[in-house]
Amino acid sequence: MSNPPKIGFVSLGCPKNLVDSERILTQLRVEGYGLSPSYEGADLVVVNTCGFIDSAVEESLDVIGEALQENGRVIVTGCLGVKSETITDVHPAVLAVTGPHAYEEVMGAIHEHSPAPHDPGLGQKDILLPKAGIKLTPKHYAYLKISEGCNHSCSFCIIPDMRGKLVSRPIGDVLQEAENLVESGVRELLVVSQDTSAYGLDLKYRPDFYQGRPI
Repeated sequence: MSNPPKIGFVSLGCPKNLVDSERILTQLRVEGYGLSPSYEGADLVVVNTCGFIDSAVEESLDVIGEALQENGRVIVTGCLGVKSETITDVHPAVLAVTGPHAYEEVMGAIHEHSPAPHDPGLGQKDILLPKAGIKLTPKHYAYLKISEGCNHSCSFCIIPDMRGKLVSRPIGDVLQEAENLVESGVRELLVVSQDTSAYGLDLKYRPDFYQGRPI
């Protein structure tokens, strides 16, 4: 059996972006991909970018350029991806560009340019990974993202343009993830979102279920 393709990964930006990176990395391992700690050992490299301020844009473009120079095959995702021309004008050789929390699009681009070693529908997560998935934080804490986006239109902030309107996760999903993290040894859960105080507004605080009980 041939060795599975290896994916290099660079995660930039805020804790919310880190959570997105963890989810993509977990899906890669579910599908049997290997992960490479270096550019040289990777079949391709994914760069999860930040684009919130000018210095973050510059850092993202620099890292994309470094990955192209060292590896040559790069997929870009994350906040800067919503301004794809900013990336492609500087680095036209990138294989694909997607926006933030675009998990299916990222995986689709990876499948296209480095096919999965087995059918993604086989679902080997329980065999390969703990229930909490891959975490990029130290073992004792983890980020728990409860929503995406923001409904405010502050003149100094571009987050709604990059990450969209408020989308809250169902509370049952949040609690189940929290339980999985605690079972994996996490002792501190750091709740993150673009607008934590607005959590649930878009859901109109409708009831959900956790462990068979309405909450």
